[in-house]
Amino acid sequence: MTDGYKRKGKKKGRLAVFMILLLLTGILFGCSQTAGTSGADITSDSAQEGDGSSSEAAAADEDAIRAAMAEAYDDEDLDSSWSDEDLTAAVSLNGNSADAVGEGVQVDGSTVTIVKGGVYLISGTLDDGQLVVDTDKKTDVRLILNGVEITCGDSAPLNGRLVGRITVTLAEGTENVLTDGSSYTYDDQEKEEPNAALFCKNDLVINGAGSLTVNANFNHGINSKDSLVLVSGIYVINSANDAIRGKDSLTVIGGSYTVNSSSDGFKSSNDTDSGCGWIHIIDGEFHITAEEDGFQAETMLVADGGTYQIKCGGGSENGAVHTSIGDIGGQMGPGGQMPGGSGGKRPEDGDMTFPEGESMELPDGESMPRPGGEDMTFPEGENRSLPDEQDTASYENGETEPAADQSADAAAADSAKGLKAGSRLEISGGTYTIDSADDAFHSNGDLMVSGGTFVIATGDDGMHADGTLMVSGGGIMITECYEGLEGANVIVSGGDIELTASDDGVNAAGGNDSSGTSAGNFGRDSFENESSYLISVTGGVLKVNAGGDGLDSNGSIEMSGGEVYVSGPVSNGDGALDYDSSFLISGGRLVLAGSTGMLQTPGAESSQNTIVVIYSETQAAGTRAALTNSAGDILAEFEPDKDYASIQFSTESITEGETFTLYSGDTKLCDITLNGSVTTVDDSGAYASAGVMGGMGGRGNEKRQSSKSTEEQS
Repeated sequence: MTDGYKRKGKKKGRLAVFMILLLLTGILFGCSQTAGTSGADITSDSAQEGDGSSSEAAAADEDAIRAAMAEAYDDEDLDSSWSDEDLTAAVSLNGNSADAVGEGVQVDGSTVTIVKGGVYLISGTLDDGQLVVDTDKKTDVRLILNGVEITCGDSAPLNGRLVGRITVTLAEGTENVLTDGSSYTYDDQEKEEPNAALFCKNDLVINGAGSLTVNANFNHGINSKDSLVLVSGIYVINSANDAIRGKDSLTVIGGSYTVNSSSDGFKSSNDTDSGCGWIHIIDGEFHITAEEDGFQAETMLVADGGTYQIKCGGGSENGAVHTSIGDIGGQMGPGGQMPGGSGGKRPEDGDMTFPEGESMELPDGESMPRPGGEDMTFPEGENRSLPDEQDTASYENGETEPAADQSADAAAADSAKGLKAGSRLEISGGTYTIDSADDAFHSNGDLMVSGGTFVIATGDDGMHADGTLMVSGGGIMITECYEGLEGANVIVSGGDIELTASDDGVNAAGGNDSSGTSAGNFGRDSFENESSYLISVTGGVLKVNAGGDGLDSNGSIEMSGGEVYVSGPVSNGDGALDYDSSFLISGGRLVLAGSTGMLQTPGAESSQNTIVVIYSETQAAGTRAALTNSAGDILAEFEPDKDYASIQFSTESITEGETFTLYSGDTKLCDITLNGSVTTVDDSGAYASAGVMGGMGGRGNEKRQSSKSTEEQS
């Protein structure tokens, strides 16, 4: 047997240089915790160490994070092989006692303590005992679990106290089980340590081809206070709090994980130190059921691959009820291009202009109608005003709470998102099946998707970024959501996206998301009207089925390539398009179907022409609308998912001097010739004039009720 254990990799030296550079800039590592002694008394660590949804989290130093990701593991971490010659000692666990052959092991009844760096082979069962690693200096320890079952009623079954780095190897073909009780006697009362069934005060690596089951009845399943690297193995984690945590960082290289968590599935929580708080997933198979987030990184989350089946917060059926009381319609001024150049008037069923000097006052007892036929009446005795026009969250019991009060509790609120990042979320590959009560993918900064396959059902947003949401590749299917793609800027340059939304399909509205599980407050976003907000489509295919607006920007929309198909709303209170500033189209194929009450079109300044058709009779869902040129070539065709009263076509082939033919199904309706960059006709081919509503733009701070009444199309 060997005397001690020395890692052969070069990583330590490189990390030392990196840490020295960080220390020279005045960065100190470490986070504090507060006390508590029973599982029922445990508070969420998000309140102690920061929550990824909090806007107060420290801004990520991306260069430091990427450098740390590159240094997170080395070749030796990937090597799970061992031989008898490597061993410092072999330990046999015998129910209430243990035997050790070799050096570096102290046995006190059912407590086995490793006191020296080295390689230790552990086998057998402890009925109520503990394996402790407590070396006298920062040396590396490797534990080979060779069929181990440890139950500890009042502390961590495997407790890494004072040690440089622990590597746990799951011996091939073995089953290993760690189970704790529902209350702990802490080694460190002030820091509440240990706080996991498998606890490590410093760096932790787990590799091997065996299995590990962790039954964490008190708090976390696996927790490293520094970096955690999961290389391989088969894991089943049942936890009263987070399942798997690496406070400073969490790297998953491979392995299979079945997680049942009463809080988050995978988490990195350091929000105070540069280069920390990140998660990097290279590969792996994940089956996660979590009451809160599937993955939560305080700073960056990078997913390069893997297979994911994640259910959070009970799934999409438990999403918040989206309702608000706020301004109706956002910007009412000149923001939209309307067929025929008409001004800001409703159709004949509701003129929104007022004679000079008059205001929109209602007789006593009458209510203000909302788009779709809903009104704004209040039950007798309830408050009829909100401070500063703030919106409210709606609870299933009918009570409401002002948004300002919710913000005060935001730091303590927990969310139920699939993958969540505090500063940046990057996805370049993998297969994702997400069913979440809150956003499926969420970043408090930017969200970048360059690859992967996604099937998403969510009670709130499919993909949400407080900053820029960019999709450049991948296949995205959102079967259920409140809003599909949402960010201050939404840029689609590639990929194949198909989504069904109860409200807006794509929304550029800015602000941040203060979602939380508290009081059913999953989906509350705080938006402002700003002309800088942008939806940009330069490539890819985007298919939208929206109950609200198809494409909704509180700023502008640009399209220079790709394909966009929108099955817009049946309600006249929404439109296939809704923008405040401008919509310039210079390329690509655009087909928009929807109602006419809030109809907007691409702007007249666009370099690519658009044809708008207003039908005399509503077209049934699934009815083919097609546009051909004089040679009979199909320029664009679409079978909308819902009834529609208007259709818009824009392609580079719609040019001056050409005659175009409109079809409904296989029936020719009319021939059309252009009379400008935006040509509006009825289904007889006659040019249409004023009488169609437009110019409503984005909704500012309003988040509308997701279940709208359907108005008769005009």
